[in-house]
Amino acid sequence: MKCFLIVVLILIVIMLAFFILRILPLLTAKPAIKVDYIAEYNKITRPVNYTPNENAAPYYQKAFEALMEIPQAIKENSKTWPGDMNDSQFNTMKSWLASNSRAFDYLKQAVQRPFCWVERHGTDNAIFNIELPEVSKVRTAAWGLSLQAKLNALQGQDRLAFTQIIELHQMGLHYSGPVTLVEQLVGTTTKSIALNTAFSILDKIKVDPGVITNFQTRLEQEIQKSKPLNFSIGERIYGLDITQQMFTDDGKGNGRLIPAKLFKYKKDSPIAPSISYVRSILICLNHPGRQETLRLQKKLYEELDKIIYKTPWQLRKDGTSYQDYVQKLTKGNYFLNDDASSFGRVCEMYQRQKISGEALVTTLALLRYKADKGQLPENLPQLVDSGYIKELPMDPYSGKPLVYKRIDDNFTLYSFGADFDDDGGTPGEWGEGPQGGDRVFWPVQKMNQEETKKGSGAKAIEN
Repeated sequence: MKCFLIVVLILIVIMLAFFILRILPLLTAKPAIKVDYIAEYNKITRPVNYTPNENAAPYYQKAFEALMEIPQAIKENSKTWPGDMNDSQFNTMKSWLASNSRAFDYLKQAVQRPFCWVERHGTDNAIFNIELPEVSKVRTAAWGLSLQAKLNALQGQDRLAFTQIIELHQMGLHYSGPVTLVEQLVGTTTKSIALNTAFSILDKIKVDPGVITNFQTRLEQEIQKSKPLNFSIGERIYGLDITQQMFTDDGKGNGRLIPAKLFKYKKDSPIAPSISYVRSILICLNHPGRQETLRLQKKLYEELDKIIYKTPWQLRKDGTSYQDYVQKLTKGNYFLNDDASSFGRVCEMYQRQKISGEALVTTLALLRYKADKGQLPENLPQLVDSGYIKELPMDPYSGKPLVYKRIDDNFTLYSFGADFDDDGGTPGEWGEGPQGGDRVFWPVQKMNQEETKKGSGAKAIEN
């Protein structure tokens, strides 16, 4: 009995020592904030030879201040063709667009500027708390320009409609470059809205061949300006600051991940699942230190800037994927592995937006070819040989050109999608999910919803 008590006492002493030496320091740890990374971020993202008069940001700010919130009825039908709206929806849309004429004027002035730069600020001097007040407004403005372009096309002003699509794409370019990933994704989404709007108009309206030719030329110029998402500049600064905010600093460049900071960060994250405080402590007990995390973080962003150029098909040939690559690279570092879980998806989003632009250019060229020669080409190489496109649009999911088939007097153009196989042009949401399918660009796929009854106002314009 006496021996048992001694063993218990020893165990208690060991546990107490473990608590005092290992756990207590973590529970009382605080970060040492030494670098103002918001200032660093503003410095590194500010354009070279910055000139205030060339900055689009003040015009966007005025536009967003004047922008009226989109009515719920229109928000729910923002992808609906105006001619397919009922009277109530159609009139609500027209009224909302008219009320935003001032905002659209400011947007037009903004896209004429060569760059958009906003000096960022944030609470607690933390870059992950920087204020991005315009992010929600950009999407509303983008849908507004999209609806305006569709309405103009419906009213027979197709040249103006396609000019507005170019302006919408230019707005997307403004929110690209070496900024945070959130801002870059806003730009990517805006460009995608522009592309989808063009497809929608081409599907619904017979557009003058001259307008198509002009639009294709301008679109090719815009697409050439588009760059892949960047991780190693703005997002790198973001990562450095999060590390500074969530790790201790021993004065020699090393330190420990702080449970309280990890718990709060996970709790406040809009995308990452929360964890318990006890779980946070257990993670931090054996988590890689600050120096090792920073080294791995630098490598991660550098590798992402390289791998984003690779297509899903190329990675599949190598026996991996964006997601698997990132997970393998950050394995063993919970802080990076958990945060980096969405990076693979972001890379794939870029590849999809890229091929969507190339598919639109190809569709425009096919429509021009048919208008000029009275028939569609037999294949896409014939389209290149005739000078209607500069190169074949390569499917990121097959390693081959997009599939093109003549069907009577029309055609189909599609990508294999994420299931990496040819489903014969059967539409799917990028080939994801149990049904698979292909990403069909043309003919434009109808929305999966009940058809709305055409109102007399919409009919009057169409007639």
